[in-house]
Amino acid sequence: AMRVLLLFAILCLIVPVASQRKWGSQIMNPIADPKAIVATGRARFTVLTPHLIRLEYQPNSGKFEDRATTAIWNRRLPVPSFSHSTKNNILSLKTERLELTFDMNHDDGKGFTDANLRIKMHERNFDNFSEWVPSTSTAGNLFGTFRTLDNLMGWQDMNCTTHSPWVTNVEPEHCVFGLISTRGFAKIDDSRTPLFNAEDWVEPQTGGSCPSTNINKQECFGAGWNLNSSTSCQMAGCCWVNGVCIQKEGNIDWYFFGHGSRYENALTDFAKIAGKVPIPRRHMLGICWSRWGDFTQDQTYDQVKSLAAGKFPLDTYIFDMNWHLKPDWTGYTWDPNLYPDHVAMLDWMHKNKLYTAANLHDADGVMSFEKRYPPMAIANGIDPSTKATVAFHISNRTYAETLSKIVLAPLAEQGHGH
Repeated sequence: AMRVLLLFAILCLIVPVASQRKWGSQIMNPIADPKAIVATGRARFTVLTPHLIRLEYQPNSGKFEDRATTAIWNRRLPVPSFSHSTKNNILSLKTERLELTFDMNHDDGKGFTDANLRIKMHERNFDNFSEWVPSTSTAGNLFGTFRTLDNLMGWQDMNCTTHSPWVTNVEPEHCVFGLISTRGFAKIDDSRTPLFNAEDWVEPQTGGSCPSTNINKQECFGAGWNLNSSTSCQMAGCCWVNGVCIQKEGNIDWYFFGHGSRYENALTDFAKIAGKVPIPRRHMLGICWSRWGDFTQDQTYDQVKSLAAGKFPLDTYIFDMNWHLKPDWTGYTWDPNLYPDHVAMLDWMHKNKLYTAANLHDADGVMSFEKRYPPMAIANGIDPSTKATVAFHISNRTYAETLSKIVLAPLAEQGHGH
């Protein structure tokens, strides 16, 4: 299956994030203003905007998470006007547009339920829907996207609830709901998203607890299509129990969007907590070419020239996985039989105002046939003479940084990603 990944994209995982940091024009500050927080027992509620509330539940420790996740960077927003009171062990919290009720008399330690949590919305929506509880269906959601379109032919149902899991061959596909709905609400579940730690690196979620058995427990699914190892399972915020990846119990970290039909406001509020969406580079809005096949260097020249001659000039040329040596799907070394002088070819493309990138299937790590294998192996504590593969482990800082500096940087210097 083709999974296009620009050579420089992997570097995005190496961006450091602390409690407050500026990256480009974006401020990342995950600790909310204490005045926006209402904590009671096992639950904590953070009023982020009049339409957006963070809903947290910790059944055991009562310790709530203030660190940034890879999805949510900023919770330090101006505190909106709201009020709250507790009577007869029932919390009532009101913003200008939402009214939340949490009944602690029905808090059994198992999380948010229809018996203890409800939110009334005072914003008009197309379905005249007014009250949400945790079991409310996703009906009316206007959907998100898929991770890939591989092997999907014709019309596709984007309702994730009809695909559990979404499968094309053996790979479950990333299917998510959107932020807008004809019923006026949406919910983001951030309970399992990896965290940024004090060393500005990713680590698994620490909230919740792992059961002692996997019998009759719900399997975990989501962070990647391969959760068949303890490392990938735990990084996905799940529990590795007797060889099966299952969901943690108890930890809840939701964001409730109650924007009604104000769709643009929902997107604006999401950008406030998740970061602004970068404007695509201009060349990516033009004509992008990529095709799978063992094309030679001369054929590559001919492709670019013939398209230009047909008044279909390219802006971006992406080499599919065939650009590299192919003992495996994963590779980082140009195939000299197909591309005897790839540096000259890339230079020619750039002189013709083409941007270039390459497809990587990086899951199998850095193998011994790679040109940059010896220094990569040494940097990761492996004797190159053993020819042992440097296993892919992008959440491991040593692997990620050495992959970037030792393997990817030389490719970029030769012209990739320009």
